[in-house]
Amino acid sequence: MNKKINLLITIALCGILLAVSYNYLNRALEKSRLNSGTGHIELPPTVHEKGLDGNQYGSGPTIRARIERILTPTSVEIQLLENVQGIEAGKKEGLQLIGLTSPQESADSTQNRLFARYREDFARSLLSDAEVSVDLEKRSNGELARGKAGELMGYLFLPQEGMYQLFAIEKGIMVAAPGQVSSPGYKKLFLEMQAWARREKQGIYGYPPPEITLTGLARHSGGIVTLRFQVFRMINDAQLNVLLNIDALVNNTFSVIIPRENNKEFTSRNSRAFFKGFEKQWVRVTGYLAEKDGKFQIRVYHPDQLSRQ
Repeated sequence: MNKKINLLITIALCGILLAVSYNYLNRALEKSRLNSGTGHIELPPTVHEKGLDGNQYGSGPTIRARIERILTPTSVEIQLLENVQGIEAGKKEGLQLIGLTSPQESADSTQNRLFARYREDFARSLLSDAEVSVDLEKRSNGELARGKAGELMGYLFLPQEGMYQLFAIEKGIMVAAPGQVSSPGYKKLFLEMQAWARREKQGIYGYPPPEITLTGLARHSGGIVTLRFQVFRMINDAQLNVLLNIDALVNNTFSVIIPRENNKEFTSRNSRAFFKGFEKQWVRVTGYLAEKDGKFQIRVYHPDQLSRQ
């Protein structure tokens, strides 16, 4: 009887030891993976929602707002949804997004134009008509901080993606402007996120972008990719020329959209014949992969973004 009890105790202790060892090895492997540049920075669990200490990023109040317009890659117009320091709900204000700046242009003018479009797509897909929260900055005298044009200054938070500035840096769409960030801790965080994006070749750091198939849509959403797929049908209407995929595996969840105003980019190639030539063909398309309500799309602005196999 005593031997059986001792055996059970030994087995239990071995199980505990194995569990502890497994957990330790997992942590060591994860740390090694992160240090080697193959994984994501191990950020605090609430870092995309609030600050490193669990409080807001800005030194001023947090407000709810709705995005009215995207003004520039680093500024938007918002409508306040609540009163704040003498500003009544319903008023529209400009908002400078602290800590962001546009990437330095390359020698390739076509690539520069396309990346400018990708930045527009990124902002449009995330911010258009979105309800957000904003952590505002304030001056030492307690007044809300304002930029040179009189716009408010702050950090913008989305319901799912967290802080817009960090997400844009993480995806390699924008780069950090640490000189705008007052807190040393937050400044370090912005720079770490940019270092990760560069190491993982995200966005501007990974040209040409990674090539994916339809099975990788969800994983690469919000990034710049080259996607290989088969065109099953092309739709032409008054607003858009659309190359539409109807693959059974993804249940019609991906499309390539060519805005009408960009058709002039294709006229030198005889646009009707150019588009017609894609029907039933395998195609590669490069661009910003946007997602909304479970459907994915890439907008095309230049013929160089599309090619047949």
